[in-house]
Amino acid sequence: MCGGGGIVARELKPCGTPAAYRRHKRHHEPPCEACREAVAKYKRGRRQVRKRLEAAPVVLAVAEAAPLPDEIDAVSDARENLRIVTAAMAAAPPQALAGLSRRRQELVDFIAGATKSEEGGSLSEQLAALRNRNTDPENRESA
Repeated sequence: MCGGGGIVARELKPCGTPAAYRRHKRHHEPPCEACREAVAKYKRGRRQVRKRLEAAPVVLAVAEAAPLPDEIDAVSDARENLRIVTAAMAAAPPQALAGLSRRRQELVDFIAGATKSEEGGSLSEQLAALRNRNTDPENRESA
């Protein structure tokens, strides 16, 4: 037991610490410059830690990626990229969704265009082929 039996007050943190900044605010005082700088430094550190933690899954995914093959199929590569972007959208903070969504749409458009061209060409290519067939003299005689 303590000899005095009373509650011993804690030693106050000196100015230039986040605790002193909070003390200034609690007493409705304007914080001193040293306390403002201490809180700014503390907040910067917290933001940097949060950014590193948010980036950790992406870094791990890239590190675990298989080595690149000698030849790259553009459509299968785009499909793999689409899978990665979709997974990243599930874990991304709200401010990153617009960029990821735009990239996802670009990949979907690329895949759709590539598979359409594999199936017989785009509409403009099909029309050009029909025009060539109709203007070709050999095809006119047989018609």
